[in-house]
Amino acid sequence: MDILSPGDPSHQNWRKINAAARLQDRRAAQLRQREARHSRWQFDRGEGMHPFKIYLAQPIQLANIASFDFSTAWRAFTVRAGNFFGTDLTGQGCDGHNLNPDDDSIPAETDDGHAVIPIVATANTAKYYFWVDYTAQKPTLQSGADPTAAVTDPTLTAWLNFPSFDPVHLLIGQVNTSATPGYAPIRQFLRFDLPAAGQISGCNGYGNFQLVYVPWSLKSA
Repeated sequence: MDILSPGDPSHQNWRKINAAARLQDRRAAQLRQREARHSRWQFDRGEGMHPFKIYLAQPIQLANIASFDFSTAWRAFTVRAGNFFGTDLTGQGCDGHNLNPDDDSIPAETDDGHAVIPIVATANTAKYYFWVDYTAQKPTLQSGADPTAAVTDPTLTAWLNFPSFDPVHLLIGQVNTSATPGYAPIRQFLRFDLPAAGQISGCNGYGNFQLVYVPWSLKSA
């Protein structure tokens, strides 16, 4: 078999073909990565919306943050509107889409015209929490790595006995910003409105039952 020398034209063509093939492989790999990121973005951004859903903040919302660093967009989150004891959730990070929290629209403004300002979760945090604070009889979105720490709003109080439940705090969910670089998995706990306190009793054919609504949970009694 003939061995091509580096100066041989056929050898030069072979090198060009190899280089082109490697470039094509790299471009194909980059395309697969972009498609994977896009699919993950689509999954996180709003499909299957429900009250209190934590979702990845979208560009139309991130634009509301002055001089936003888009390298942190993967850990910027918004919480869907929700109703707590007849009052709609408020506070930074809530999207205020109270007209229909179950549809898949992503608002840049709340229903009453205020800009939606997402929350950027702290990096390298295994559990960054989102919860409802009902201290002032007004459900307010709070977030942080340590719910027992003091809050900035003087009308609210820290969740000192966290993770134990109490009548004025309700855990929505958490995100993990330390699992995979550039991706923060969401762990959702609360998925429905809590419109009123009270209880419903009845019979299901197998015996009596009672659903008890308390400020921090919905459970079977």
